[in-house]
Amino acid sequence: MHVVVIGGHEFELVASPSTLYWYKCEFRDRDMISDLADATVARLSDPADIDGTSVAMIAWAMVKTAHGGRFVGYNTWIARLGIEEFSYEQVSAILEEAERGFFRGSKVTTCKDAASKKPSKFDDAPELGLLVTAKRMGLSFTELDSFTLPEFLDFVDMWVGEDTSTTRAATQDDIDGLFS
Repeated sequence: MHVVVIGGHEFELVASPSTLYWYKCEFRDRDMISDLADATVARLSDPADIDGTSVAMIAWAMVKTAHGGRFVGYNTWIARLGIEEFSYEQVSAILEEAERGFFRGSKVTTCKDAASKKPSKFDDAPELGLLVTAKRMGLSFTELDSFTLPEFLDFVDMWVGEDTSTTRAATQDDIDGLFS
């Protein structure tokens, strides 16, 4: 969690799986991870190219998450702030919290059967899939908010456990035994 001062007000920023949901609800045609990736690349290459609107939308979604989903809409928030742009320090704090919450860094982990999974009704709305998975596991939204996205994915992997139902490939001995 980061605390950032925007427009003279202190805001807690929390990046968790439900942040993706709040972002998608408010900005239906936008993808938070794509906007975050674009802003991160711009911050590292040329900070002048950072899309301030995307950063504001990301910040709003994390503030809404910190408030448990009970927070004003984006347009109301922006109007109340009365600012025209973010400082580089504010942008850095916002993006660092989002990066910490959504990216795993150099640690390589996998979700079970991610590459070979069948299409799901949540493929077009992964943020809903995350929420449904959490509820099926018995987590409250408050508990879900205590995880970063990488932590939640690791938790799901641990909760699901090893898949022992896979069939092994037949050996030549198996085939010979079938035909004898």
